[in-house]
Amino acid sequence: MTGSSKLIADAIDSRDKQVEEALSRFKLVDSESADLLQGLIDELTEFRRTGSFIDPDIVEMLNLAAYNLRGLNEENASLLYHAADRLERFDPETAGELLSASYKLADLDIVTLATLSENLRRYLNNM
Repeated sequence: MTGSSKLIADAIDSRDKQVEEALSRFKLVDSESADLLQGLIDELTEFRRTGSFIDPDIVEMLNLAAYNLRGLNEENASLLYHAADRLERFDPETAGELLSASYKLADLDIVTLATLSENLRRYLNNM
């Protein structure tokens, strides 16, 4: 289990224990309502077992993305936002091709990347 997965699991376990304790105290005051809440908790627990509210893999991906974007300045963030906005109209296959192309770009030197970036920016501005 990854660090963030364990952190999420521990938080859920801690919350579950607090809910159980609160429900036990509530049962002393109003057992019928406590039983109704217990049924709801059981349903939510079953849902969590079959389909998590929080997917640990997604959390890990977001953590990695945040780490990779930590040095992003405002101008580049704006460019990234506009590029993502324009990519919405592409189908998944095109998005996959773009991702593949981005990996290939990682091997290029900075001057070539800067030239390609400027050409792409001009092209996108003319769309």
